[in-house]
Amino acid sequence: MTAAALLAEVARSGVRLTVRGDRLHVEARAGIVTPAMRGRLAEAKAELIALLTPTRPNFRMVQFRLKVDPEHVWHTSLGPDADDLAADLRDRYRDRLADVRIPALDAGRQQRRNSDPSAGDRQVTCDG
Repeated sequence: MTAAALLAEVARSGVRLTVRGDRLHVEARAGIVTPAMRGRLAEAKAELIALLTPTRPNFRMVQFRLKVDPEHVWHTSLGPDADDLAADLRDRYRDRLADVRIPALDAGRQQRRNSDPSAGDRQVTCDG
C-alpha cells in the first residue's frame, strides 16, 4: 500500500495525522487505531511526513521600472519560471517598461557580483 493510499484509509477511519517537527502525530478516538494500522503507520512514517509537510514554492523576486515613472522600482514575486516570465513581460509591455531585473538570490552569485558587477543580477532592457 502506498503512503497516499494509507493516508486516505486512515482519514476515512476518522484518524487525523499531523506533523510536529520530525514526528507523526496521530489523533483518533479510542479503539480506532488498530495494532495493524499502527504498524503500517510506523512503516510509512517517512513517506507520510513527506506527504503532510507543506512545500514552499520556489519564488523569485522580479524588479521592474515603468517608463512613465522611472524613479520608482516595482517588485513582484514569480514562480520557478521567473526568467521566462520576465522575458514575456519585456516582450508584451515593451512600450511601458524601462527595464526588468531578476536580483541574484544565492551567495555564489553575490560573491561573483562583488568581483564582477555584471555577474549578479540579470537585466532585460526594453528598447522603445
